[in-house]
Amino acid sequence: MAHKRPFLDNLDANILPCGGLKPKSLVEISGASNTGKSLVLNQLIARCLPPTYFGGKYCDAILIDLGHKFSVQHFEKLVTRVINESGEKCTPAENITVIHNCLNSVTALNCYTAEDFDLAFDIVEDILWENQNVSLLAIDTLDAFYWADTHKKLVRMTTHYNKLVTKLKQLFLQNNYHALNHTIGLTIWTSKSNCQIMS
Repeated sequence: MAHKRPFLDNLDANILPCGGLKPKSLVEISGASNTGKSLVLNQLIARCLPPTYFGGKYCDAILIDLGHKFSVQHFEKLVTRVINESGEKCTPAENITVIHNCLNSVTALNCYTAEDFDLAFDIVEDILWENQNVSLLAIDTLDAFYWADTHKKLVRMTTHYNKLVTKLKQLFLQNNYHALNHTIGLTIWTSKSNCQIMS
């Protein structure tokens, strides 16, 4: 079943100069606070959703939002830019319809506690089994609950982070999709691809 998911190759040459996201790849966007990591994340999501003739990949995406920086109005502008860059003629009514369909193609899971985040993984697994068109899982601020998770027993941030990455990789074993996440101050790395993303 998983092999039917849309591919995200040649997604955005400015952000992913080495060809896009490979299936089952995990890409980290890392940088200091207020350097545009969430913006880059949202730009890549916006590139995935529109129909191919409007420059997208015509797939669905899941956003696990721990940073709560997602803005519908701003996201509409990002999708509009993708449509305009495609060069395809589009009436205002068609533009509104495409944007509406793109917003409906994103499943946003807002997490406010570490328990919400744990539950989100179960929800994601269910969605991936039910929806063959999901090709991207995006996580905004992967380490948001580090202190909440470790207040009883302090562990290194890298240990905590690696535990979450391992959880994502286990999800990869069953599904053919791509994951993007961003954290603060950790090493930039990918698996299955040599791309490095900086924001």
